[in-house]
Amino acid sequence: MDWNTVKNKIEDFITDDYVFADVFISLVEKYDKVEDNESLRLFALKMLKELMQSNTIFIHIVSETSLKKIEYASAEDIDRILNYIDTEWSKIDYRLPLPNQLFWISSE
Repeated sequence: MDWNTVKNKIEDFITDDYVFADVFISLVEKYDKVEDNESLRLFALKMLKELMQSNTIFIHIVSETSLKKIEYASAEDIDRILNYIDTEWSKIDYRLPLPNQLFWISSE
C-alpha cells in the first residue's frame, strides 16, 4: 500500500473508536516501503508525527491500569511524545505491543 492509503485507513479506524498501538503498527507495516523492523519503527513514528502535526489525532498513553490523554501544542511537544513512545517501544524490542502497551490514538 502507498503512504496515503495507509494514512486513510488509520483515519477511517479512528473515526469510530480508539486505535491501539498494535493495530496502528500493523497498518503501517502494510506500507510498501517497510522492509524490516527498523523501517517499520521509522515509518510508524513518521506517521504518528504527521497525524499529530495535522491535529488529526489525540494520543493516549496506556498502561495496565490507566489511560492518559496527552496534550501537545508545539513541535517540541510532539517530539517529546514520540521520543517517549520510541523509548517505551524499545523496551519490548520493537515487537508488536499488547493492547495495553505504548499508546492508543483517537479522533476525540
